[in-house]
Amino acid sequence: MHVEKPANPLPQGEYMGAEQTEFFRKLLLEKHADLSQRISDHVKGMQVQERVSDDLDKAALEYEHSVGIRLLDRLRADLAAVTAAIKRLSAGDYGYCESTGLEIGVDRLLLNPAATLCFEAMQYRELQEKHLRRSS
Repeated sequence: MHVEKPANPLPQGEYMGAEQTEFFRKLLLEKHADLSQRISDHVKGMQVQERVSDDLDKAALEYEHSVGIRLLDRLRADLAAVTAAIKRLSAGDYGYCESTGLEIGVDRLLLNPAATLCFEAMQYRELQEKHLRRSS
């Protein structure tokens, strides 16, 4: 997994104060622009159609297309999460866990700027999902 380090160091001070809020606003807007560009490039790449007559080549092309669609779906989900984070930032809710209301934490937000859960709430949710998978 590729983790980009911010170009500018995170301002110290009050958690989600004006300086940190501006830092994350810039980070989220950059991530939004990057994802939008990647989606656009990916769609253009998928529009190029090859003509193949061999069945094996057709199968390989169909597989590549299905992988491309899954990647596009992932990029679009990431873009939606970043867009939602930008809205939370504007509303003053950014950086706080949607489950507990506690601070998500700067380190976690640097790794995943669109995070909506603090570490503990995320762990709890994952345990619940694991339990549901086992019982199904």
